[in-house]
Amino acid sequence: MNRRQFLASSALPLAIGCARREAKPATGVVTAADRERIRNDIVDREKHLLLREPCRVQLGAVRTTPKPGVDLLKELPELKVLLRVTQRLHPRFGDEPKPDFTKLGGQFLWPSAEAWPDCPTYRIPLVPVLQLRIEDAPAGFAFKPSTDLLQLLWSPRDPVNGVISSRVVWRKASSVGADLAAPPSLEHAFVGYVPVPCAIFPERVMEFPPLAIMPQQMRDTIQLGKPIAPDDYTNLLSASPGTKVGGWQRYAADGIGCPTCKHSMDFLIAIDSNEWQPSTAKRWKPTEDPDTEGHRSAAGFNFAKPNATVQVYMCRRCDAMPTTAILCG
Repeated sequence: MNRRQFLASSALPLAIGCARREAKPATGVVTAADRERIRNDIVDREKHLLLREPCRVQLGAVRTTPKPGVDLLKELPELKVLLRVTQRLHPRFGDEPKPDFTKLGGQFLWPSAEAWPDCPTYRIPLVPVLQLRIEDAPAGFAFKPSTDLLQLLWSPRDPVNGVISSRVVWRKASSVGADLAAPPSLEHAFVGYVPVPCAIFPERVMEFPPLAIMPQQMRDTIQLGKPIAPDDYTNLLSASPGTKVGGWQRYAADGIGCPTCKHSMDFLIAIDSNEWQPSTAKRWKPTEDPDTEGHRSAAGFNFAKPNATVQVYMCRRCDAMPTTAILCG
C-alpha cells in the first residue's frame, strides 16, 4: 500500500455519496526533517492498523470501569465537594459510525459549503478529532445554546510552546444537509495527530481532582499517606485517564487564561494517547477489554511527547466560548 492509498483508506474514510467538494490542497512549508517524520509516522500507523481486526468492538457494546478498591468518600468524606462526573468515551476499533454520530476521527457532519479551518502556524488544514452528540456528554455538560453537536479539530503538527492550534465548532445536527465536505488533505500532516476512525462507547464515571489542584488542607491529608498513599490516590482514585469529556483534568496546567477576558478557562475534553497505563490498569482498564495495545490505544495517536494527553480548555464567560488545547504529560 502506498502513502496516498494508506491515508485515503485508514485515516479519514469518506461516507459514500456524501463528499462532493474536493479536499483543500495543503500549502504549508515542509522541511526534509518533516518528510522523514511523515514517512516514519506512516510506517508506524501501518503497523498499528494490523491490530485492528483482532481488536474490533461491535457498535452497541459497553465498556465498564472497575469500581475503586477504596471507598474514598467513606475514608475522606470532606472530598465530596470535589466529586465530578466525567464521560469516558472509550474509543475502540470498529465500524465507523454514521457522520452525525459521536466518534473519534473519520467523516464529520460538516457541510460542503463551509471551508475547513487552517492552522495559522503551519498553513495546513486542521483535521477532525472528536465529534460529540449532546446525549453522549456528561449530565449537566453545557453545550452552546441552540446546539447539540460539538466538533473538535486541531493541527496535525507538534504544538508551539505546548499549545496545539485547534478549533471547537458547535452545531445543530439537524441543520446540516446530506451534502458533506470532503475531509482535508493530509499531505503535510504528522499522521500521529490524525486519529484512526474509532467508535465511541460512553460511560459516566465519578472522579476526583489530581493532588496538584486540590485544596491545600485536603492535599496535605493525602500526602501524609493516611488513609491513602499518594501514589494510590493519583493512579487509582483521582482523575481518570483516557479520552473523556468533562470531569477533572488529569494533569494540572497552570496559566490557562482566556485570550479574550483573561479569566481562567474550564477543562473541557481530554484526548489521550492511551486509555490506561500498566500502573493504572487495575482501576481504569474496562472489565471487557483484554490487556492489548489494540484496545488501549486504538486511535493510534503518537504525539510529540510519549504517552501524552491533549487537554482542551474553554471559557464559558465569553459569548464566543474560545478554547485552548495543551499537550500534557
